[in-house]
Amino acid sequence: MKLSPFLFSFLLALSVSASTFSPDTPLESADGGFDSLALEPSGEFPLSGRGVFNVNDYGAVADGKTENSLAFMAAWEEACAFKGDSIFLIPEGTFLVAGVTFSGPCFNNLSPKVLIFATLIAPTKLTTDVWIHFHSLRHLLLTGLDGSAVLNGQGAQTWSFGSACRRRMTCPIFTTSSSVKLSEMNMRNISGTYNTKLAVNIDCSSTMPCNNIHLSYINLTATHPPEKYELGRFNCMGALNTFTVLNSTF
Repeated sequence: MKLSPFLFSFLLALSVSASTFSPDTPLESADGGFDSLALEPSGEFPLSGRGVFNVNDYGAVADGKTENSLAFMAAWEEACAFKGDSIFLIPEGTFLVAGVTFSGPCFNNLSPKVLIFATLIAPTKLTTDVWIHFHSLRHLLLTGLDGSAVLNGQGAQTWSFGSACRRRMTCPIFTTSSSVKLSEMNMRNISGTYNTKLAVNIDCSSTMPCNNIHLSYINLTATHPPEKYELGRFNCMGALNTFTVLNSTF
């Protein structure tokens, strides 16, 4: 699964800093919790039939121009209320989606499986700091075919707007709970500022550690230069390269 700049904020928690870390060394523990999010290959899931809620069946249009948040929410609400195992399916295509919140709790306190085989793109004129938000869910699985799921937050196109994250110290690249599992994730082409000693903080759960997290082409500028910047990393394995932190003492 690939992620593009300014990505999506799930209420998951990765905040942003810089340094390098070995992909072979697991990192220290963080407190566990109750939410879980996995980004991983899709495996064998049914793509049609009872319990599968395809956004196209609710009016979504994969032309890259039509805004689809209402169709996505309609499909999610029925998947969430379904009395049994359910799948929220975003099929192949390019879908423009404004800010959406996928909320629980769902039936029997279990989340639908979320299958993404598409490219999701955010509008360039942002109205909120959160694009795609998963909230109050248990056992959430988010998955897609290798290389087929792309979440494009259109970061570069949004930087000229007054509410853009590049101009705001408080706008998170990622915010997550302590028990979110992330795997096979690429974060790249991110520019912004930071005003704390921790420029990037990757905080994963001790019970659901993150695996194969790759950060590249990250360019951050300190607004109030700390004595030394740090990269916070807990329960995470991966790789980090092409990372620039400006106005900082190494």
